[in-house]
Amino acid sequence: DEDWLRQFEANVTRSEQLRGNIERILNDFERHIDQLESNVFPMHEQNGKLQIKQMNIQKLLKTIDATIQFYGKSGELESAI
Repeated sequence: DEDWLRQFEANVTRSEQLRGNIERILNDFERHIDQLESNVFPMHEQNGKLQIKQMNIQKLLKTIDATIQFYGKSGELESAI
């Protein structure tokens, strides 16, 4: 019984050590995740804003192209008249 009790106590001690190590690893992981979130989230927001600006520029370029074509056609029509 004494051997069993000593072995049990050793197992409990080892289990506590493992739990402590796992807890430290998880805390470090959580800290790293928080750091990544604080770095990545602003970049994600900025990327979204840049995509909106890019779409607006593309729409503007299409409008400019259509306007140039319109004035080109109206110039041809004016010359024909």
